[in-house]
This record gives sequence, structure tokens and C-alpha cells, in this order.
Amino acid sequence: MPQYIALLGGINVGGHRIKMAELAARFEELSFGGVETFIASGNVIFASDEEDAALLERQIETHLAQALGYAVPTFLRTTQEIAAIAGYAPFPHLPPIEEGHTLSVFFMAGVLPGASAA
Repeated sequence: MPQYIALLGGINVGGHRIKMAELAARFEELSFGGVETFIASGNVIFASDEEDAALLERQIETHLAQALGYAVPTFLRTTQEIAAIAGYAPFPHLPPIEEGHTLSVFFMAGVLPGASAA
């Protein structure tokens, strides 16, 4: 059964507050398995037999909008995709990142258009 990370926009910002236990319950209402939230970020780990991520995204967005009363932009990444990102060395010609320094990763729902990607 594929495992996903749901990256949710607008959770616990701008006055839209939800407890993580309630958010997890909303995902369990969709019959997802192994539902866990990650801190108060609005990121949810879950498993589903469905392999069509776009379909799952639409289902989650629709369900959360109905349950919470506001739009919650949603996109998914598999746990394998997240692991690959965590292990990726974007600057192999540079020394490893020193302790106390960080490398930030930004997730986007889609691919940037031509000139923006460059």
C-alpha cells in the first residue's frame, strides 16, 4: 500500500487553526491507513491503496473544504520521493554542510514554467 505525505496549505496560519488530532481524524474519515500528523505543520503521513496522487489530492481538498469551511490547497509526495529529496546532494562539488547550517527545500505542487525554472 503506497504511503504518502500530504503537504497542506493554510493550516494553522491566517486564523485557520486546527488541532492535529482533528486533522488526523479528517484523513481517517477518508479511510486512509496509518494516519499521522507531523508537528503543527499541517503535513500528514498516510497510506492508501489509491495510486493516483492527483485523484487523492482532489479528494482530500474537497473533504477538508467541506469539513473545515475553507479551501486547503493539497499536494502529495510519496515517502520514497521525500527520502530521495532528503538524500540528494544538490552541490556535490562543495564541502558538506557544516553543523549549524541548513539547506532549505521548497515543495511546489507543480513544475515551474520554462523561464521560471531556469
